[in-house]
Amino acid sequence: MPQRLDAKDQRILSALSENARQSLSSIGRTVGLSEEVVNYRLRSLIKHGLIVQFRTEIDVARLGYKWYRLYLRLEGADSEKEQEIFDYLVNSSGAYWTAICEGKYNLIFRFVAKDEIGLSEVLNGLSLRFSPYIKWRDLTLPIEAHFYASESGAYKSSGPKYEPPSRKERVEADEKDLRLLELLAEDSRATTSKLAGELGLTPNAVKYRMKRLEKEGVIKGYQVVSDRSKLGMYHYKTLLHFQKTDEVKVKKFVRHCENLPNLLFLTRSIGAWDMDVDFDFGNTIDAHNSILNLTGKFRDLIKGYEVLPLFKARYCNPIRGLAEIEKKKLNGARI
Repeated sequence: MPQRLDAKDQRILSALSENARQSLSSIGRTVGLSEEVVNYRLRSLIKHGLIVQFRTEIDVARLGYKWYRLYLRLEGADSEKEQEIFDYLVNSSGAYWTAICEGKYNLIFRFVAKDEIGLSEVLNGLSLRFSPYIKWRDLTLPIEAHFYASESGAYKSSGPKYEPPSRKERVEADEKDLRLLELLAEDSRATTSKLAGELGLTPNAVKYRMKRLEKEGVIKGYQVVSDRSKLGMYHYKTLLHFQKTDEVKVKKFVRHCENLPNLLFLTRSIGAWDMDVDFDFGNTIDAHNSILNLTGKFRDLIKGYEVLPLFKARYCNPIRGLAEIEKKKLNGARI
């Protein structure tokens, strides 16, 4: 039985979607509740599994890394083997997001790598361990992404969040910066005192580093991750092939999608697919009809598409271990 949120819980989630790091008192002022009541409701949302994570959105391109998305079709893998591959991807260095799905592919893996050598290491490591079960793989390089908070069954945000491709110069981050980012990626609501203890810094030094990383565009925001299936809403990813790159038609398509209440994400890419459009729907019939109507309306732009229902998805920590990796590289360069 799907859970239902009252207006106050929806407003708490909305506030957290704008800035998951804000204080309980700040949320209370926005929602019109006391700090104690906000704390109680927040703990309840976590206890009942609606809130699963507080995470930090990090622009790894500012650190000299590139985004990649890998689509895998498995063959001869049972549910245990599929779960084993999923767990392997989740725990891989540079892992950002991993999902199990149905359709043309069985697994989707978004990750970061510094260069073609790093990309090769990821692909070769996966093939070395699981090649008997991988029928084929497709790769894309995301170039821009639009983030939204669906209005269907959960909460409303103030509007789309746009993350353009990073074109500015690389930001120099030391070992402490990378470790701070790693900790924030795990829990964006970690207190300054806790972060200071982990880093061996003063709270003021931590605040200074965070403000600098925010100003430099490395930290893009602090977000809440919710399990929308608890509300009876399910994630569908639609992969699109375009007839040709007509920017006027693409922008018209994006504007149309922005007015759809079920929209979650929209990503343009180079490679196997031109665009990913993510929605949530309450059932497969609604998903089928809505996506069919969308692709039919823009048949002069869309050449082909695939719909992937997602059964399990996990945000990972793309910064995990980067401080140690960079330290080893630096030490190696000194030898």
